Amino acid sequence: MKEIPLCPVFVVGDGEPEEVRSARVLLGRGPACHVRLEHENVSVLHAEVVLTNKGYLLRDLASTNGVYVQGKRVKQVALRPGDRFRLGREGPTVLFCPKPLPCGYVPKPVERYRKARGWMVLGLGMLLVSSVLTVRIFHFQRRQRALNAIFVLAEDKGERIVPLGSAFLVHEKGWLLTNAHVAHVLRKEGARGVAVPNAAPGQRHPILDILIHPEHRTGEFGRDVALVRIDPAGGDPSPISWARRPLRQGQRIYCLGYPFNAVHPSHPTASLLEGVVSRVEGNTFFQHDVVVSPGLSGSPLFDERFYCVGVVVGGDMTSLEQGGSNGTVGWALAGKALRAMLVPPFDKAVWDDYTIH
Repeated sequence: MKEIPLCPVFVVGDGEPEEVRSARVLLGRGPACHVRLEHENVSVLHAEVVLTNKGYLLRDLASTNGVYVQGKRVKQVALRPGDRFRLGREGPTVLFCPKPLPCGYVPKPVERYRKARGWMVLGLGMLLVSSVLTVRIFHFQRRQRALNAIFVLAEDKGERIVPLGSAFLVHEKGWLLTNAHVAHVLRKEGARGVAVPNAAPGQRHPILDILIHPEHRTGEFGRDVALVRIDPAGGDPSPISWARRPLRQGQRIYCLGYPFNAVHPSHPTASLLEGVVSRVEGNTFFQHDVVVSPGLSGSPLFDERFYCVGVVVGGDMTSLEQGGSNGTVGWALAGKALRAMLVPPFDKAVWDDYTIH
């Protein structure tokens, strides 16, 4: 009889069991994690537990303090019911105790776990090394470009800033893309409104121009976009690269932005959050499970290769208001919809230059 995968359940320290109905479970301090552990030795994204074709696998996500099993630091290890592991040598202990669910929920493996054997496998691996390294180099370059293209829009208070939202560079002449509702607040700040680059948190770029979509209506996501212009002199950021492939349900995505509760007042740096595409609504909208906290408005969303697939426009914060840590519904405008949406109200020559990247 084929063994039915069990639903993962975790017990942190002496706490209550936490049941997670997912075949890929993230553990860490960040808001995107399924199991959140508020501890100084725990990274924002510390580890993950993944269901493979041979059972659950514990994997370290390049954390600062590592993952320990029986006192030994591990990068990845197979998990069995009753196993305990620790996030950081002095961090919290987690008990893994999966169980079947009476409702019939059956998680499906999301990875294959294979142990390479023989010279044939080794030879094939060596043959693929060059191509894999090349792909990873390009991915790394796009990720660095994305990190350098992110800005926080804020009110300048001298030695500190008050964040208003996120934005990202889409044109060499200094055009940043953000939400219309963020741009409205920025416009009210007048000369105090600035853009602070993630690549150089000590710099303050004055806002030279703000173009808000004329059909934007408060509370609506459909036209919640704007362009903000700064003087790019003194820096060397490159615009983000746009995705060409269509989005698919279940696709992993990454969000870069400035959640208010994590922004340093004098040295702001962007946060990287992870999630999946929950639903695709035609060519205009898609839903995702990144926790959209205040400050992430205007943040770009990237695919696994760090091509931009869209911009955050809002989220359902009901579960957070009720004290929950997961389950918010985030909405984003798809990258392909942005050109058709912004060409009519804006200078077409500017937009044509914008879309070549």
